[in-house]
Amino acid sequence: MDLRDIRKEVHLIPSIKTDLQEFQKNWIKPVKSNTNKHMPFLQNLSPEEKKEFNTKMQEVQTVMKKLEDSDLITQRLTSHARHLIELKLTQFQGNEQKSNMITKSFISDDVMNIKRTITEVKSFNEDMDELSEHYEDINELLQKSLSLEEMLFYMELPHYKYLSSLMKTAGSHKKLVSHIGRHFVKLAKQPSLKKTPHQ
Repeated sequence: MDLRDIRKEVHLIPSIKTDLQEFQKNWIKPVKSNTNKHMPFLQNLSPEEKKEFNTKMQEVQTVMKKLEDSDLITQRLTSHARHLIELKLTQFQGNEQKSNMITKSFISDDVMNIKRTITEVKSFNEDMDELSEHYEDINELLQKSLSLEEMLFYMELPHYKYLSSLMKTAGSHKKLVSHIGRHFVKLAKQPSLKKTPHQ
């Protein structure tokens, strides 16, 4: 994947915040008397089922909270892609000072260093795996408790579409940070073209 492809793909990543909000809106909230108006049959769960269900939903809420600011990762990847193109250009122009400055920000900038981005991408992927597991667990629990008709109604709601989009974003982050890292290592090793002595 070349630098233009990286930049293009980063710009295609959908808003995590929007997908998360739509997922929450179309999925389930802890079962209380005033929640889940779009799925009234959830009120028919037994007290034990409600308790188990709400315990699992509490875990979901904890993971969701961690995911709220994850659009910052996409912003960082966008910035890294832009800086890589700039780094390549400055090397081509022989601007060693600017090239060193960009390289330094990639390695040691408090906010924009690549190691921090790698850590956050890994964390986002782990949180998404956890959310996906909770989603499967809750679906299994509902299958045992709901009638076929109720389950079909539940499965037709678009919550899975948004979860799937979030999982896809996690995969894109992982792929892109890997390509960005490889390009950075390659460019950081290269001297500025105009500084290279002729043979």
